[in-house]
Amino acid sequence: MKHIALTAALLTWPVMAAAYNLSDRLDSAQVSAAVFEVNGRGAHGAREYWCVAATHARRELGASTSDRIYLVRGRAASVTQAGHKSVQFTLDPQAAGIAPIPPALTLGVKTVGDNISVGLGGSFCITTPTGF
Repeated sequence: MKHIALTAALLTWPVMAAAYNLSDRLDSAQVSAAVFEVNGRGAHGAREYWCVAATHARRELGASTSDRIYLVRGRAASVTQAGHKSVQFTLDPQAAGIAPIPPALTLGVKTVGDNISVGLGGSFCITTPTGF
């Protein structure tokens, strides 16, 4: 049953992700040919950063849901927006000069090489009402 729900979520992700508007709080920008960053204004959780990274990978880089996103650099000063904090990601760890690590059960934005599929990142864009 879990597999059916996950498959349904991944198949509808592009539509659902569009409904999750982070444009007033988070955005993405290319840093180099291999690296992009997600810029935040204020405090944000790991799920939000990975959601926007997955959205950038799909929309701007043409990644498929099975492609992997890798953490290049944890939260630090943005390269593309002065005065903002960002987290940097890549689809190509070799080109970005990082070594992938085995996926863990927990996910943050601190461990370089941490990675997830674009599809899983997109699932973080799906919000549920509070109180359930």
